[in-house]
Amino acid sequence: MSPNRKETKSPPKDQQQHLVIDIGNTHTVIGVFKNNHLENHWRINTKKNITADEVILILQGFYKFQTAKLSNISYAAIASVVPAIQGQWKQAVSTCFSLKPFLIQAPLCSSFTIDIDVPEQTGADRLCNVLACQALGFHEAIIIDFGTATTFDIYKDNHYKGGLICPGIYSSLLALTQKASKLSEVELYWNDELIGKNSDDALRNGVLYGTLAQVDGLIQYIKKTAGMSRAKVLATGGLASLIGKRSSNIHLIEEDLTLMGLNYFITLQLASNINV
Repeated sequence: MSPNRKETKSPPKDQQQHLVIDIGNTHTVIGVFKNNHLENHWRINTKKNITADEVILILQGFYKFQTAKLSNISYAAIASVVPAIQGQWKQAVSTCFSLKPFLIQAPLCSSFTIDIDVPEQTGADRLCNVLACQALGFHEAIIIDFGTATTFDIYKDNHYKGGLICPGIYSSLLALTQKASKLSEVELYWNDELIGKNSDDALRNGVLYGTLAQVDGLIQYIKKTAGMSRAKVLATGGLASLIGKRSSNIHLIEEDLTLMGLNYFITLQLASNINV
């Protein structure tokens, strides 16, 4: 029996599910996969001082309104960019599902080479996005994740080549409105007219059209400098659809890409007999 499961009776294989948890700086996303299909997912605000007991209540609360059973979770994986609360989530998963979750770490991502100066510095979410590209069968990809930061990751021929980190859309908006007394936060939606006729529209258009120009410009520059003219360009994250649908350079919008990578990570770990 895998050390990632405690001594409990496993559900039938056709009922087995994978629990995946992506802990980001702003949001935490929880997903359940069955036969590589995302059955359910939930998004909550990331609480930086959350306790294990609170996490248990959250997980039990989600399952209370689902037809699935807690006991059907066979394996779990966590990707976290918030180290301070990683232990609480790990403990809660262990308590709720009687298993030890996998933790995404650079040394365990053996299906590709991390070609950067210090591989251990690579964010867990970025590792997951590369894994998802592998799961989708892409050999050359630019992955854009619209989160607290907007990140660009470059994957080519089983090598993670590094990437770019830019201020996120909401992070930029919040920083500007906090520094400029006469500007207030605005709802983000597209206006057909580029030139704003009032402060709110000017700010809204500046943020959205400015981000679009940044994204399209960087995609072209990356393709040229990295020799990746045939690269697939994927967008993920909470604001992926908002920008991705306006970009002529983004080929695929997959808001659950990180969860897909987590699920694929579990599959690889089991297949390689590491920790099994």
